Amino acid sequence: MGRASRRKAQGRLERTETALPPSGGHRVLVLGDTAGTGFGTVTRDLVLAMARRGMDPRLLSMNEDAGFVVDPGWPEQLRLRTIVLGSPDGWVTTGPGTVDVVRKALAIFTGDTVPGWVPESVLIIGDHASLEQSPWAKLLPSRLPAFNYVPIEGVGLPPTWGELWKRIKPIAMTEFGADEIAKVTGERPPMVYHGVDPQAFWQVTGARPLVLRTAKGLITLRSRAECREFLGWPKDATILFRADRHMPRKAFPAMLRSLAPVMAKHPRTVLYLHCRTVDQGGNLWHEASKYPDFIRDRIGSTGLHDKGGGAPRELLTCMYNAADVYISTCAEGFGLTVAESLACGTPAVALAYSSLPEVVGPAGLLVSEFALIDNVYSYFWAIPKGDGYGQAVERLIEDPELRRALGAQGPLHVASFSWDTAAERFEAILSGATMPEAKPVSVGRRMAALGLVEANP
Repeated sequence: MGRASRRKAQGRLERTETALPPSGGHRVLVLGDTAGTGFGTVTRDLVLAMARRGMDPRLLSMNEDAGFVVDPGWPEQLRLRTIVLGSPDGWVTTGPGTVDVVRKALAIFTGDTVPGWVPESVLIIGDHASLEQSPWAKLLPSRLPAFNYVPIEGVGLPPTWGELWKRIKPIAMTEFGADEIAKVTGERPPMVYHGVDPQAFWQVTGARPLVLRTAKGLITLRSRAECREFLGWPKDATILFRADRHMPRKAFPAMLRSLAPVMAKHPRTVLYLHCRTVDQGGNLWHEASKYPDFIRDRIGSTGLHDKGGGAPRELLTCMYNAADVYISTCAEGFGLTVAESLACGTPAVALAYSSLPEVVGPAGLLVSEFALIDNVYSYFWAIPKGDGYGQAVERLIEDPELRRALGAQGPLHVASFSWDTAAERFEAILSGATMPEAKPVSVGRRMAALGLVEANP
């Protein structure tokens, strides 16, 4: 985006912030994401639910996108609540040229950046590493209650994590996460499940079809078969599907190792992946090239992420409905795409590890055969070990009745994951929080702590 268009976008947002006065509800500054997946989904749906509840949230994005190019479908209601600092990283990466950005960030707490609006609490949605690398622990006023809605994806968290959580209190995403945090902090934090939007993800039927807007007009899909036909996926194959980011934690190589023997034995089984095929996890096609052609030719990508964007929710719902089995071979902080697939009536196969037993519940098969692996964050993720994962997938391939029975449980189970319930829980946590009395710290001292100005002797 050019400078002129960026200035225009920023000016538009600043004017709408001025035109959107405090609502009278609890004022919370949310640091999240404006991408179309992952934390972006959590940020989007949670902030919307907070606003519906009467709270007064404003948003700073870690991947500041003033023109909403990353996610053009970002709701207008959230555009009105997004604060633009003028930095590619809305979480304020320090370095040359960031002084003005930091001053504008600090002015949020005095009501100058958003005229008349001062937060009563701060909610940071993201992992511990992202928070640790950002300067926000130093930017926050000392008496302002602050919380970290944090995914916990494994066991053995380092005790040093507890230092940051003394100031920015953790809120777990699952019971598993709360248990692991308690081992570090000595006390169990509050827990709030994600939600799944039932208006975005559901099991397509004749009574409740999916309507897609295409270049040729509106298309109505009423069944799994019609969803497959629209996508161009084979009608008579057993379709395995996965929709998450190709990164080290997601263990795509381990997934292919587990599925290859199953796909070799069942030639009418196809695997479709909705991800960027070259990403932090490596080149997916290099990995797939290790397998014979008769397996590799049945591994497909939707290609949408490779073109620079994901899929709108309507199209993702179509994919979930078209699949027979959702594949998850990794540790998860929650597992939102797993829950979305269950909402669409597609059962999942996942590891009996981290958050996944809570999220999958009765709507899939859990595999207890897994290996713990180290990660760069000093705790343990997990990947499939042995034949257990492949055997669970094969069981669903060979038993359509079991697939249907588990799939039928999905929408019922996922109904307990509600963004409105999450917003209610957050309101209680945030509005009830207090911080001990402390002497105010000047803007100059906070700037000096970040290394942006010289400290006074």
